[in-house]
This record gives sequence, C-alpha cells and structure tokens, in this order.
Amino acid sequence: MKLSLEKTTEKQMSNISIGGFPRLFPSANKSRGIYYYNSARSCLYYLLKTLKPDTVLLPRYLCASFLDYAQNLDSQFEFYSIDKNFLPEIPRSSLKNRNCLIVYVNYFGVCSSQVKYVTDEFKNHKVVIDNSHSYKFEAEDAIATIYSPRKFFPISEGGLLFSDVKVETCPESSVSNLDHFEGCLKGDKNLAFEKFKENEKLLGLAGPLMLGEYSYRILTTFLSEKHLLSSRAVFFAKLEDRFGAQNLLSPMGGGTSPNYPLCYPLQTSFKLDVQQLIERRVFAPTYWPNIVDDQLNEFETGLKNQTCFLPLSNIKSHSHFKYLIDTVEDILMAGQS
Repeated sequence: MKLSLEKTTEKQMSNISIGGFPRLFPSANKSRGIYYYNSARSCLYYLLKTLKPDTVLLPRYLCASFLDYAQNLDSQFEFYSIDKNFLPEIPRSSLKNRNCLIVYVNYFGVCSSQVKYVTDEFKNHKVVIDNSHSYKFEAEDAIATIYSPRKFFPISEGGLLFSDVKVETCPESSVSNLDHFEGCLKGDKNLAFEKFKENEKLLGLAGPLMLGEYSYRILTTFLSEKHLLSSRAVFFAKLEDRFGAQNLLSPMGGGTSPNYPLCYPLQTSFKLDVQQLIERRVFAPTYWPNIVDDQLNEFETGLKNQTCFLPLSNIKSHSHFKYLIDTVEDILMAGQS
C-alpha cells in the first residue's frame, strides 16, 4: 500500500496517540437529522419539548415510563386504543383544527404495514413513529422516527431519533453501566439478569440525557454491521411456522420485514408461564404489566395478560433455537394436559 506522506503540523501532532490499547473510532461527523439520546423516551421528550404541540395522542398500551418525563412538558396527553390489527382507533374528525401530535408504536417490530397505513392516513398531521421494537435505523415518512438500539445491541443505554426538525439537545450525557454484561462474562446469567433490571431502573432515574460518548462509539460501530441481526428474521419466520396455527395473533409478517423484530409475540388459549421459561434460562420479557386493565380494550388486555414474548436475541446456533422451541412446547403441553 502506497501512502502519501505529508508533514504533520504541530496542532495535528497534539491529537495523535498511537498504540497503547484498542479504541473505538466513530465516524468523524454525526449525520444531520440524527440525534443520540440515552433512551427512546428521552428522544420523545426532547422532540415534544421542541415541537410544543397542544395535545399528544399516545396509545393506551404503552410503557408508562415516558409519562414520568412528560410531567415537565406543557402539552396535554390523550390516549387511544388499538384494534385487533394493531391499528389506532382515532377518528380523523377528532383531529380537525387541532395542534396535535400522534405517536404510533411499531409493536414488537411486526407492524411495518401498519406504520405505512398510519403515516398515509394521518399525513396531514404530525406523526411520530416509535420503532423502539424494530431494527432498521432509517427514517420513516413521518415528522420523526424513534429507535431503541439498546434493545438489540450490547449497550446499556441508547435512543436514536431521526427528524428533519432541529431538535433540542441536552448539555449533559449519560454514563455507561456495564455490570450486567460483566455478569454474563463471568457465567452467572441469573445475576446478570438482575443487574440488567437494576440498570433499567437507573436509566429511568437518570432522566432525559444525551448518549454518553463511550456508548455512542460502541453504537456507531454496531450500526455499520447491520447484517449481524439478519438471523432474527429467520428465527421469527420459523417460530411462525411452528406456532402460527396456535397463535391467536397470527398471521404475522414480521419475518419478511426489513424491520427485524424484537421478539415473537405468542398468544394461545393457554398462557405460557414466563417464570417457567426464565427458570429454564429462556429470558422472555414482560411488557408493561403496570398498565391498569380497565384502561384497555379486550385486544389490548390480551396482549398484556395472555401473550408471551419469545426472545430472538442471544440465539447463537440452531441447537439453541431448538432448545427454545422444545422448551415452549414442553410448557404448552404440560399446561394443556
């Protein structure tokens, strides 16, 4: 390789550091229209702080953690239900002559077609797509798109906001907490899971901040390797083949979507016991158990109380995937016998 050698200036020399230990080198310039915060809820907080809508329409079936941040905003919040097709029940007539913003969630990364419907249906209004459960990291046809890369990559924090609006930022940045990753490396998966839950609480208490520099560098390194998550679509499709006939939420097209899904939502007449899965080292997440049932419609109540969300992360081989299927089948068989 032929190098073009030019004399290094004194100013350039002051920034040179060769050897020592491996470091992460992100791209020199952050792309315009992309903002890095410590969480997805921080993305929404700063977007609303910038846009100042009179009213924000949120789905009832949603993580309540954002509402802690919302208390510091001047907007009013109203809530809508979703139907059995995961579509919002919002009469267009109710939006007439209102300065409102609609937040729609791409639930579990399996609602790509619904995202298109919502952006088309409400294109004359401000729409924010919450893609926290999906992996594409591209802007949707909306005023803003939000992602939560920490749900897909081994980082303890991270929210990504795409918007052509110049969004307000924060002078303070978060600090990485790597305790649960260290627990995994030491082989204590149960302790690591407890540390992970502790970190989730700390992240909420930290408030809306910018993403810390170390996490930013890790994230930008992973973003250049999107293909590493392509197995999610494969495993999702296989779970749909195996359990689709029993799944009350089927058919689901997430396996063919470029938005690699976060999990496989499985709702059967017999509810899978998440604790039994965890005892067998299948760490299935539980989504938003604190939502009050009487605020939800029948479909949303089924999502909350009757659905098990089979994980698609940390499946290292087909033998691991077979273990997941065998475990689910065993629990379903035992419960139905």
